[in-house]
Amino acid sequence: VGVQRVATFDLVLIIRHGDYYTVYSNLSDVGVKRNENVETGEVVGTVRVDPESGVSDLHFEVWHLHLRMDPARWLLAR
Repeated sequence: VGVQRVATFDLVLIIRHGDYYTVYSNLSDVGVKRNENVETGEVVGTVRVDPESGVSDLHFEVWHLHLRMDPARWLLAR
């Protein structure tokens, strides 16, 4: 869908999967472009490292149309 810069989340990437959307924010860079196909397991970006704490914290959401879902249901344990 696209990438935009948001002050509190740095770069935000939204990917459409049919009627579903995944949102990845707090990224320092994004490795995919608008309208590019993304494969399962593909690296789509790099999580930003807080320069003061050294912590990387990804903000991740899953949406079905306009309803936010529990993202834990969609993640594979590795």
